[in-house]
Amino acid sequence: MQDFVAKRQNFIIDDIDLPLFKYGFIHKQNFIDYCNGKRIQRIQSYKSYLFIVSYIFNIIRYIFYVINSVDGKVPISYLENIQYYGGIIQFTRFEVIFSLISTLVIIIHFNYSNDLNWIEIIEILKGSQSMARIGIIETESAEKFANKIKFMKSIIQITLYFVLFSATLLLFVVTVIFYDSEDILKYGIPSFILCSTIIFSVPTRLMYGFLYFYTVISYCKMRFVLYNNALRVKSGRKLFIEYRIFIKILREHNSILNATDSYNKFWKVYYFAITYALIPLNLMLLQQILFEDLNIFNYFAYSSSLIGSLGLHLMLNLMTASVYKESAKSYKCLHEFYLNSKSLLNVKHKIKV
Repeated sequence: MQDFVAKRQNFIIDDIDLPLFKYGFIHKQNFIDYCNGKRIQRIQSYKSYLFIVSYIFNIIRYIFYVINSVDGKVPISYLENIQYYGGIIQFTRFEVIFSLISTLVIIIHFNYSNDLNWIEIIEILKGSQSMARIGIIETESAEKFANKIKFMKSIIQITLYFVLFSATLLLFVVTVIFYDSEDILKYGIPSFILCSTIIFSVPTRLMYGFLYFYTVISYCKMRFVLYNNALRVKSGRKLFIEYRIFIKILREHNSILNATDSYNKFWKVYYFAITYALIPLNLMLLQQILFEDLNIFNYFAYSSSLIGSLGLHLMLNLMTASVYKESAKSYKCLHEFYLNSKSLLNVKHKIKV
């Protein structure tokens, strides 16, 4: 019993749902563990509303800057630091707008979608549900799955610290250089605070949203891999196959497909929002880095942003493709299993007759 408990602890991630609570992703959930046993669903909903309103406000603000700027510049009283970043200022503003829109869509979708079946995977990783609930009964597979999520969580945290540091450093340098002693208190610090809310809010939600996308994708892929491996083992056995076993195999395959389709209803919106924000964002960042005269701070910030966004885009597509690949393999394995077992099923049926 102690060995089982010890092994179970290896695939439990206690704080896996902390970002959902901390950053206002889902106000429909009751995060009891993080609030001393009190149900604060209403407070969570207020937090989500606040984030949504702030994103809408900033989107309108930057669209206003784009429309009303002269050669990319707006009056200092508009509290806008982006105009001092270098390169094509309107491109930088569009980068902010695309990032804000993408994050706004994600937050709204997380909070108001009814397709939240994937939460059961998070509950299982947290230890509040059994792995068998989602079809994982092998301890070794469960440990590998949990270790992958732990590793990705660490990578995301390190990447996030790096992005936030580089962006904040650039913002600080811009504020110190381009505001004189008279204006820095009146305009510089308020501009710094307004821009900091975007710097700390948008990357955090994009990256942790990706963590949950990665978790669900990894689970779906693992289910297909386990199913395909089990089917290959059964295909290699020269035994009579009963119809009830064959039906059980078909039902298991159908269960995996239904679960994947259920999760896809939610995550296809996330994928759409990220992909169609990253494509223009990456192009504009690349143009700024290759063809504009940037100082070392701008170059460092833009380069780190480009590396992060390109890496995110690449991983999104590779992971999505990997699930499709394993799904296609499952059909192939099932077809081969049927062909190998067909003659045995017929022989057994004739014997019974």
